[in-house]
Amino acid sequence: MSFKSDLDLMKGYFRVNDYLQSTSNPNVFAGGDCITMENYVDKGYPTKAGVYAVREGPIIAENIVNYLEGKVLKEYVPQPSFLVLKMMGDGRAIGSKFGICFYGKWVWKMKDFIDVSFMVLFDPANLFKDYMTKGYEEPIDNF
Repeated sequence: MSFKSDLDLMKGYFRVNDYLQSTSNPNVFAGGDCITMENYVDKGYPTKAGVYAVREGPIIAENIVNYLEGKVLKEYVPQPSFLVLKMMGDGRAIGSKFGICFYGKWVWKMKDFIDVSFMVLFDPANLFKDYMTKGYEEPIDNF
């Protein structure tokens, strides 16, 4: 399948600058596994991994507001490496960090703890003031 776009591409992905802003259309900001950062293309990172998308999201949100308000954009500097944890489907997981690999049930428990802790951030009770009585009426300003 082939997609057409008037946005600059690099290595088959949307080309963005250090502000996660399209190099061809300043109104467009993007992150995650659909982009290639033009100043990092020869460094081998950021890879197409969720950890980068999660960290890019707040930068993109801030930069959209700053762009609309005519303020200075915030630069995104990706980390060169990250903790990798993969479930094996049998109650165990495999992981690596700093070139060290590890495996076992304890790795699955660590991954589960990290994943569940992250998902709690998106519980409506943590995103909206008095969610139980007001529902989605009043988002929390800063979380």
